[in-house]
Amino acid sequence: LSAVARTRRVSSKDFRARENQILRDGDVLLSTKGTVGRLAIVKLSGDTVPLLPSQSSVILRARQGGRALDPRYLVQFLRSPMLQMAIRSMAIGVTIPNIPLAELKKLLIWVLPPADEQALVRSFDDSARAERDILELRQRQRAGEQELWERLELASAGQ
Repeated sequence: LSAVARTRRVSSKDFRARENQILRDGDVLLSTKGTVGRLAIVKLSGDTVPLLPSQSSVILRARQGGRALDPRYLVQFLRSPMLQMAIRSMAIGVTIPNIPLAELKKLLIWVLPPADEQALVRSFDDSARAERDILELRQRQRAGEQELWERLELASAGQ
């Protein structure tokens, strides 16, 4: 999760009622409404104000007392074709697909042998690095195009 897309203020009463839903560093978010199955890992900076997820997503975290899973493992595991198919099959509704929480609770997350778990973590890291590289290349491409358009006086009048 690299940015907050939209903010909405909630009353202190609503905030207290949802206190266990305050996002923590390393939480995994799963979209359950609309485009179901999208995943993100929460990375908070030290000065982040308390954040709550939208009602279109749920927080996935290891149960207290349970083995803590590396969020990168969990995300890459849930991104697998088999798990994505299972997640999408839980969705109801045609116009705006939605996964009922009761259905989501039936989803089994199993722990693979340590070597396989580490392979998924490395795969996540490789994908994240590639996504950052692609974003940087797109930004350089846009900047180069904009510079050229301005030099050739082809940029729009409003820029």
